[in-house]
Amino acid sequence: MWKKMLASMAIVGLLSTNAFALGGDPVPGDQTGGGDINEVITNFDVSPNSFDPADEDATVTFSTVMATEMYVYVINEDYQRVAILADYVNTAAATNSTYTWQGRENNNVTGDVLPEGTYTVKAFAMDNGQVMDFDYEEVEIAYDGVTPTYEPEITNLDITPDTFAPTEGEDTEIEFDVSEDAYVTVRIKEDNSTIRTFSTYDGEWYDDDVNHSLDWNGRDDDGNYVTPDVYTVEVTAQNNDGTDQETVTVTVEENGSTSEGVIEDFELDPSSNWNPTDEELEISFELTEDVDSLEIEARRGGKKIEIIDDDYADDDDYEELWDGTDEDGDYIEQGTWQIIVRADGDTVSKYINVEYETPEITQAFVSKKEIDPEEDEVTNLIFKVDADSVATVTVYEGSKKVVELWDEVTIDKNRWYAVEWDGTDDDDDEVSYGNNYKFKLEVENETDDDLNDVEFVEVDVDEDDVSNNKSNVTGDYIKPVIFDDDGETDVEFRYCIDEDAEVYLAVYDGTSTSGSPDAELMDYVDHDAGCYILDWNGRDEDGKLLDDDTYSYKFISRTDGNKKDTEIGRFVIGKVGGTDDDDDDDDDDDDDDDVQGTCGMYFHDVAYLSENNELCQAITWVREEGIFHGYSDGTFKPYQNINRAEVLKVVLEAYDADLLPIDGTNLGYSDLDPYAWYMPYARTADYYGMLDGYPDGTARFANPINRVEILKFVLEASEAFTSYEFINGMIDYNTYADVNESDAAMHWFIDYANASFTWDLFNTYVVDGQEYFRPGQLVERGEVALLLYRMNKAGLL
Repeated sequence: MWKKMLASMAIVGLLSTNAFALGGDPVPGDQTGGGDINEVITNFDVSPNSFDPADEDATVTFSTVMATEMYVYVINEDYQRVAILADYVNTAAATNSTYTWQGRENNNVTGDVLPEGTYTVKAFAMDNGQVMDFDYEEVEIAYDGVTPTYEPEITNLDITPDTFAPTEGEDTEIEFDVSEDAYVTVRIKEDNSTIRTFSTYDGEWYDDDVNHSLDWNGRDDDGNYVTPDVYTVEVTAQNNDGTDQETVTVTVEENGSTSEGVIEDFELDPSSNWNPTDEELEISFELTEDVDSLEIEARRGGKKIEIIDDDYADDDDYEELWDGTDEDGDYIEQGTWQIIVRADGDTVSKYINVEYETPEITQAFVSKKEIDPEEDEVTNLIFKVDADSVATVTVYEGSKKVVELWDEVTIDKNRWYAVEWDGTDDDDDEVSYGNNYKFKLEVENETDDDLNDVEFVEVDVDEDDVSNNKSNVTGDYIKPVIFDDDGETDVEFRYCIDEDAEVYLAVYDGTSTSGSPDAELMDYVDHDAGCYILDWNGRDEDGKLLDDDTYSYKFISRTDGNKKDTEIGRFVIGKVGGTDDDDDDDDDDDDDDDVQGTCGMYFHDVAYLSENNELCQAITWVREEGIFHGYSDGTFKPYQNINRAEVLKVVLEAYDADLLPIDGTNLGYSDLDPYAWYMPYARTADYYGMLDGYPDGTARFANPINRVEILKFVLEASEAFTSYEFINGMIDYNTYADVNESDAAMHWFIDYANASFTWDLFNTYVVDGQEYFRPGQLVERGEVALLLYRMNKAGLL
């Protein structure tokens, strides 16, 4: 239930203080219903209110009645920010301001013209981080002439079925989409020769809203059936802005032919799918009489491989074996191959689908999530793969390659492997401190490198600060990190402490070090400062060898006054895999220096973010955790303000709450729809005392929420649900420049702002070297994703 339904008394106690701020304490200058609004911006206007960026601009004008900071930006209908006109610009008292919006990308006269539609120009007046006033106007972009075209993109190209027999009356359907208006051509090709064009797709103009579909009956332009083979379907789209071309293959077959001549009982074993790396293909048949020539050939597209070519053959039963390699000794490519037997003038053929195994990374993690190279600390990437393959392991800092540790090393399936990294680059220099490092593990099929799997595992490189209040544990390490009980006799735990202390060491099953340990190796044993090695035989206190599994160890050093330092690592008990280094670099490997963002896989409006971008990481995390789901059009809309209903939803999802069903009531709030999507969240929040409406009987779910309101809500929820105390001396009080303890109006949220400063929960605004929080600023969806992501990383969620 809520954190599997933690004590309801704790929740009621938390939310009785109006943590959600529905009708609660106001923020100075707050625009969400809590405080008085000062009229600072006057005469706000955008002219013209409809314009064509191809030949004119829009002018934004307004006056301010006092000195202020102005933030002016433009958003589209999807709440995406498309231009910033004023980025916290200081103005004098009673000033008239004018800004120009070009209506183009990056607000640059050379940028592409933005699409037609309705845009909103917003202006905020800020004072010391607080919103004092805002105003906005809607503006239309409408083209006077022809709407600009853009380069077409062919998507969703598919052919169904991808294997068919035209002589048996079968055909196949070709489907695809084109993103822009364009001339579209579809051709069927054999090798580089066109054998079929289509009258409706021979350079015809199509609008971008057409769903393209056409059938092919297996005939060429002369109306004749094509011969059995693998053919290419080529689709081309072209307009004034560019050309795109995509292809897909289709196999034409005869369902296997049987000769009425001298060849009988032709069979293939296996008969349908075949992996040449696992077994040979058996080709069997009978010759009913002597022949002057016997040929066996494998064919796919323009590729032909000779298996048998004899000048004479007796009448007999034949069983020929083929290992699936070509004349160079390389395995053939994956796909449908035709096996043809010719004897004098008679021919038979059958098709076989060559299919190699795609390796999958079943487990991948690091032995130490954080290392300090200056303390000689190392970490290991530990992993296992479900198929024989070749593995490459590289360390990246963001999208920049730091060092390649493995290059196409052959590995065995279902065996454990470990690759060590000591925190140095390819020049053996120690890397800089930071939390933006990751292992990239790529495994490929030994035969076909297009069959692969990739996984990234993060590791932090941080300074292990020495503290006078505790005895630091440094250089902790287990050797080997994969303990093979068939071949190893002992495990070594290595560690150092920098002050005299009592040391605790225990081993836990799995990746968590909470609960009871499987083996307690030291129970606060006195140590002098120095480095130590402890041998362990892999058994528990009863002498029983631990099962094959993933384990964690935990070191604790404790000094007088109960000051502790804790280090945690992981290791494996299981079967160690052998390796065979492959230094052959003559394949078509690419040095993938640019790591693409994973968030773009879920939401197309954030596809421009790279994987090392923290917002991309946060959006990926909230999507995979089911906290945010995005919109039906495939967007996330990170710059859209989030309202109170949405905040209830994402926080309840973040804490894995069991939701109460809709009961047909509106809980007594006149502005709530009893059957709206938010009612399960509203009922659950109301049940636990979270929902505290306004005196007029409304809940105002459509209202936006500001930074301190959501911060108070989630931090007190964290304190109740995780028992983590962030107040009463446990946080850093060196805080933001615009949060002042001496200001009585800020007293109610000072602790939350200090907590945000300590854990860096919000992006700040830096002016003259000082960080500003802007507590009254309305919160956007991307900021909430970052807030929850950073809370999770800090262990507060």
